[in-house]
Amino acid sequence: MSFKNLRQAKQTLSLKEFRRLYLQAEQAVAELQKSELHLIETLQLIEDNMVHRWCGYNSLFEYSVQCLKLSRAQSYMYVNLSKATRKYKKLALALNNGTVTPSKAARVLSVINEENEQTWIIKASTLPKAKLEKEIVRLNPKKVRGERSEYLTADIIEMKIPVSEEVYKMLVKVQDLLSSAKAEAVTMEEVFLCLGKEYLKKHDPVHKAERYAKKVEKRINKSDTKSQLSTDTTSEGNEVTIQKAVENAIELKTNSHPHSHFQSQNINNNSSPIEKNKNLSFPAIDPWGKRMAIPSEVAHRVHLRDQGQCRHHYPSGERCSAR
Repeated sequence: MSFKNLRQAKQTLSLKEFRRLYLQAEQAVAELQKSELHLIETLQLIEDNMVHRWCGYNSLFEYSVQCLKLSRAQSYMYVNLSKATRKYKKLALALNNGTVTPSKAARVLSVINEENEQTWIIKASTLPKAKLEKEIVRLNPKKVRGERSEYLTADIIEMKIPVSEEVYKMLVKVQDLLSSAKAEAVTMEEVFLCLGKEYLKKHDPVHKAERYAKKVEKRINKSDTKSQLSTDTTSEGNEVTIQKAVENAIELKTNSHPHSHFQSQNINNNSSPIEKNKNLSFPAIDPWGKRMAIPSEVAHRVHLRDQGQCRHHYPSGERCSAR
């Protein structure tokens, strides 16, 4: 039953029914806060007993998002509170007593420390949300705003991030240099694109592997060309010599460079294992118990195969997005 205005409700419901619904709402809020505290305590037990690792998740945050089906914002809040309440006992006590709500406690985590813990607990318990945020911004404006992004269209994302004056001036200088080079005004989006491309070109393992693959392929093609030129100096009728040269070129391509076939199906297939190679077999741990360095050739092959993405799959079947 629903009413269009208070007058109709008063004509139908008694004072006792109004009070019953009012108490029901209060009880629902109390149960919600109790459930949140129970979730925070449970997440601590999950982490202590490595249950998230047993379930196949690398972190408690991934476990909360993938397994518990919480939103990323909820997971971030509850996981941070589960860690903070271990360190700040007064904050944990305030949560258990109900003097501070989990949402307000999560907001003060960016500014709270062991020295000002009691001060921020009092502010979180007495100030409304707007005034509490104002106090946090006054002390540490970056921590409150944080990095935010949202879709404006299907392929356009709006990003909001606080930066220092030094970083801003640096970006403006890059924008001026890029505008001079192109002889036209460029936007900040083009600045980010240029900086991103330059950094990935130099430091991205996948880009490095692709350059290495092209270099090896070029070296092999050069060796093949030399082998073919040597066969041209022989007589045209000597088919045995030509056939032998071709076989030598193939052998050179397959044996002398056993890891040069980066575009093979085995390398590009994400589900296929790395093929064992006798020339590259070595123990992962040295006699002193230290992990040995991975040869760059093997690392390049792995990065090309996986495109720099973790190969772990969650129990849900979704592949880990870590890079």
